[in-house]
Amino acid sequence: MKLPTHITKIHPGSLTEELTGINTEAYFQNEFSYQDLFDEDFDEWDKIKSHFRNDFLFFERALFKLHFRRKKEFNLNQRRNILKFLAIGYYFSKDIRFFNEFLFFYDGKESHTPLYNLVISYFHQNLDGEPFHPYPLASRAEVKAWTNEFNKEKESKNTDLTKKMTIGLIGLPLFFYKIKKQLEQLGFNVKVYFVPYHANKKVRFLIKYKMLWKLLGLLKKLPSFKTLNYPVNSKKIKAKILQDQPEIGFHKLGFIIRENIYSAFPKGLINDHWGVLPYVRGRSTIEYSLLFGFPVAATTHFIEKTIDTGNLVQVFTYDIDHLKTINEIKKKVKSDLTNRAVESIYRYSQDENIVIPNDTQKGLTFYSMHSFLTNYIEKNILS
Repeated sequence: MKLPTHITKIHPGSLTEELTGINTEAYFQNEFSYQDLFDEDFDEWDKIKSHFRNDFLFFERALFKLHFRRKKEFNLNQRRNILKFLAIGYYFSKDIRFFNEFLFFYDGKESHTPLYNLVISYFHQNLDGEPFHPYPLASRAEVKAWTNEFNKEKESKNTDLTKKMTIGLIGLPLFFYKIKKQLEQLGFNVKVYFVPYHANKKVRFLIKYKMLWKLLGLLKKLPSFKTLNYPVNSKKIKAKILQDQPEIGFHKLGFIIRENIYSAFPKGLINDHWGVLPYVRGRSTIEYSLLFGFPVAATTHFIEKTIDTGNLVQVFTYDIDHLKTINEIKKKVKSDLTNRAVESIYRYSQDENIVIPNDTQKGLTFYSMHSFLTNYIEKNILS
């Protein structure tokens, strides 16, 4: 993707100075609220710039809150404040998340076009002649070395089957037919639990359609399972699971998992995360991994209250040299789910010391990626 010739470089000017110049070293006395940006009279830009220059993670909570407002209506001045905040954040931090949110909030208005052009120029200058965008907390070499070291540590552990535990698989039963079968062949007692809820309304409608499950059952595409038809935060879910006394769990649930579910498994509930932890948390993790030039990977880890922060079980990396689209890569990662689930459960059940702490200080939480960046990836990195 070539940079338009009229914005190839950032030239000194009033707009650039407005975004990057700092007149004071003032700091906020209290936590900054993203809602401050909705005040048309907001004028704390020197403090904003000073914080971004010294510690861009100061605005982590604000960024998280702001991304939920992508589709909200704002007047011209409010949107200008939001765009200016995100532009300043991207300039000082080189954190692609601020650029990504800028793209979502940019409305194409003529009055905002100069700012858009300037931020686009930041993006291309940050590439510095390479197709990959820098990651603010680690280099590509560091992340690759981490995955190599993790896999070496994994291979050195003895995992002869000596403990035949009860395993709980919770989520859509369709995911678990092969997983249950393979675990049982290894000698485990396996229970499958179905919670008929999903965050996506269309999926939620389908999974509540009983005839669908009857048909899949007749086609022998489902394992035997128990339906836990309670509100997702109900303590009854935990009580029902505990009746079977599973020790380890693995999930494929389509909603945020609450304590009433993950605490039902005494040794922990394993999540399958499509990215290298601890570096890439959250959403669109395959896309961001490609953008940063990180290994395409999936990490199995234990569920905690916060997102993607529990101890790590295993990292699985994938060769994508012959793949040309993001969807092809996602299909490849998805196709290996059974292997990841079985191997992670098997290895942890035999040796609980294989887990590695998830150093959250090394990582960032990402949000769904804008089409500008996905198009860039496919045209400049995967082509």
